[in-house]
Amino acid sequence: MILLIASMQMVFAEDTGCTVENIEEASTQIVKMRGDAAAEAFHQLALCDASVAQKFVSTTVPTFHPNAVGYMAAGDAILVGGAESVMKWHKTLDVGEQKGLLRELGNRCQKEDAIQQLFLDIAGNGTDEFWSSRIYQYVIDCRVKSLQTLMLEQYAKGIDQGRAQYFSVMAAMARNLEGAAIPHLKADLEKSEDAEVQVNLIATIFEAVDENNENHADDKQMTQEVAGVGVQAIYEHAEKLQPEALLQARTVLNSLEAEAEADELAGYMYKAHQQPDGQYMWGLLVVENATCKKGNKKQRIYMSSISETGTNWADQLPEQIEDAVIVQWEMDLAKRCKGTGDVEYIISELPIVNSDALQVWLQEKRDEKLNTEIKKPVILVKDSLKI
Repeated sequence: MILLIASMQMVFAEDTGCTVENIEEASTQIVKMRGDAAAEAFHQLALCDASVAQKFVSTTVPTFHPNAVGYMAAGDAILVGGAESVMKWHKTLDVGEQKGLLRELGNRCQKEDAIQQLFLDIAGNGTDEFWSSRIYQYVIDCRVKSLQTLMLEQYAKGIDQGRAQYFSVMAAMARNLEGAAIPHLKADLEKSEDAEVQVNLIATIFEAVDENNENHADDKQMTQEVAGVGVQAIYEHAEKLQPEALLQARTVLNSLEAEAEADELAGYMYKAHQQPDGQYMWGLLVVENATCKKGNKKQRIYMSSISETGTNWADQLPEQIEDAVIVQWEMDLAKRCKGTGDVEYIISELPIVNSDALQVWLQEKRDEKLNTEIKKPVILVKDSLKI
């Protein structure tokens, strides 16, 4: 068999013009070959004379081994009109081998019309195999109008095709269409009130931007424009997003370097807790504990609140509050008694709706933190901190 392969390679190496004699000799030898030898020989023959190679498709393709050489030759067989034989061979392979073949075909799809048509034929064969078996995943990089239209049509069926498939098709469509997918995703985000759908739409807008950036990294203007469209598509609909979707939107906007827009989503997340004046009020308790030079202990508790405009998420508050407190309040209990100490900041998990609720929260937290071993803890009520 090794001699046959060497002989075939010599035949085609002798004359890059593919003479009649070379083709005839190749045709004679290929019928004797199996496996990788047959695949390699068929590949060479298909490059030399497609019409001759076509005659050997039905007998040669079934002998290919499911490996890189075999997948390559199977792709060649499709180009010379052997799609039916290739798909019959495909059905004889195990799942992992089928994926290997589809991966080879997907890699060649962009440049080869016959392979594009094969994928279209699979999708149009009257069964759901193209979608249920996720064959569409292999044409993500095949950016041709016919396949893009196919994916858009399937995506348009929405959750009626099943949520898992809908979300998977959504992601594949976005990767394939890149920035052009965003208007379709934006239109559905505008209509949807379903939290899970909103989360997936937002995540998929990021996928579209990310794919565009990866494939067009040298075009800075294009990547900036597409990222801007993605940010706008998400932020424009912030008011109607469910809490889970707002969290997803925050993550995506930060990833797209739209930090200001991500911060402003906080106001939508906490909308139900907004004050009549449009501000948001958070409970704040600051506790100073100190062990003085002589060993006696002291405690000072500040009871206050935070007032802000709705551009702060709960996890952003501690750092801002610590800076403000250090500047505006005398945090020197340990220093005064020449000892050591620590400061603890307690902030409500959510904004508080009114002053009465604030007082209840402050008293509960004060009681939790009060050190009953200290005879005279200092309790200070402070004006609200504005940030």
